[in-house]
Amino acid sequence: MEAVALPTRDHLVATARRLLDAEGLEPLTLREIARRGGLSHGAPLRHFSSLATLLSAVAAQGFRELMGAVDAAVGETASGASPLQRLAAAGRGYVRFALGSPGVFALMFRPERLDPSDDDCRAAGTAAFDQLRRLVADAQASGFHPDVSNTQLAAVVWASVHGLAQLWLQGALQAAGDHELDRTLATMNELMLGARTTPQGARRSARATGKQAAATRRRRRTSP
Repeated sequence: MEAVALPTRDHLVATARRLLDAEGLEPLTLREIARRGGLSHGAPLRHFSSLATLLSAVAAQGFRELMGAVDAAVGETASGASPLQRLAAAGRGYVRFALGSPGVFALMFRPERLDPSDDDCRAAGTAAFDQLRRLVADAQASGFHPDVSNTQLAAVVWASVHGLAQLWLQGALQAAGDHELDRTLATMNELMLGARTTPQGARRSARATGKQAAATRRRRRTSP
């Protein structure tokens, strides 16, 4: 158990996030979240009507942080960067978030575990996709597949980056012999977008988040 420093609702969300990143989604219950957070077993139901409602709050927070990570990565590009370079940077920000918050990242795309009536979660997810659509629209205005539907092109870009992050988190790429995520991401951006520039800061961040993800996987294997 731990001392409660945040308001109870925020404390429950923070505790759920820590459990997600350390142990994954499957063992998560309201009772376990309360226990790990040092609260009574009935405390979560005073703030959330169900586990799905609490997890929706976690996912909404994740979507907002994802948008912040994408904005930060785009901001790392050099002055005068092309729209395609900015879109490539957005992909680096996406992967950076995924590796830094693997449990929340997994939850955000598990709709069966969320409350479909949660307006905040739905709005946050929509805003995150709209952010990508705007970046893709800028790239299209510069000549990148302007004849393709903006929504469909954004979906393809999203699926590519998301798949790379997911395969890395699951250890599938490493098992196949790929141990350099930043180079693989750079290759994907070059092949898909023709964008070759990877800022030094992004490379350092990719290595750091790769180490963090590896540490998270080790904690999951050794947790009781």
